[in-house]
Amino acid sequence: MSVHAKMRVITRGLTVLSVVFGSYAVNANAGSTSQLLLTATSDAIKGECKISLVVNADGKATDFEYVTPSDHGKFPISSLKAGIILLKEAGQNVMILRSNKFDAGSGGELTMDYLASGVSGKRGSVLLGLERSGQKWEALANDSAGRRVVTKAFLKAKKLFGKIIGIASITLQ
Repeated sequence: MSVHAKMRVITRGLTVLSVVFGSYAVNANAGSTSQLLLTATSDAIKGECKISLVVNADGKATDFEYVTPSDHGKFPISSLKAGIILLKEAGQNVMILRSNKFDAGSGGELTMDYLASGVSGKRGSVLLGLERSGQKWEALANDSAGRRVVTKAFLKAKKLFGKIIGIASITLQ
């Protein structure tokens, strides 16, 4: 995988994370709003990615969307069970968002599956809770720091001989 392709992998991963996580913005669909869940950054690229959840007038989740300085996209909630491939490079699925138990009205647990090494094919994952409180949706981490609301993610690049080969870790704050 070329350095450019690896940087695109990290960029797309940040983009995806940004789509998943607080603020409200009016969506083009009547009665829909986009709630910012997560802002992601990385040591591999400049800029940030925003991940949001699109909700209908009843507050139910309909889509995930992401926005980066150079790209944007939207994925229906119904795709979570099969897995939403957020980034694919050189024939490898770099970032996949999935959930077997996500309810559009109340939320559930999401798995962010990522390529830790393009050389060995090793993968890593981060678990996120996504819960609804009234009309507001929040992303939650549950790790050694305890269960808490998170709004930021940092994707640390994994390098080999100075070249990016994957994602070393994802830190949630």
